[in-house]
Amino acid sequence: IQGVRRWIGANPASSSRKSKVLATTADEELKEIPEPKPADPQSSEAVVARLLSLTVSDEEEQEYQLYIEQCQSLLSSSGSGAQRRDLDIYWASVRAAAGEM
Repeated sequence: IQGVRRWIGANPASSSRKSKVLATTADEELKEIPEPKPADPQSSEAVVARLLSLTVSDEEEQEYQLYIEQCQSLLSSSGSGAQRRDLDIYWASVRAAAGEM
């Protein structure tokens, strides 16, 4: 053990060199390297890149907003007579299946 201690004590610069190398490597990893665009937009590499992208186009955002508005209008509507009859038939079937009738 004393030989190891002497060896570590004799080379104190090696640990600082090592930390500088690690710091340089960490800095290089933080730099964002632009990825080349695949030539074929249908390739699996291009599809994965699109799926991992966190951007949403304006067109998709407008389409999503349309779905939200449709859902809210359906939830707020009172329902037609046909919907009410269907619901009554459904609940009657549920009660019959449960043996309540």
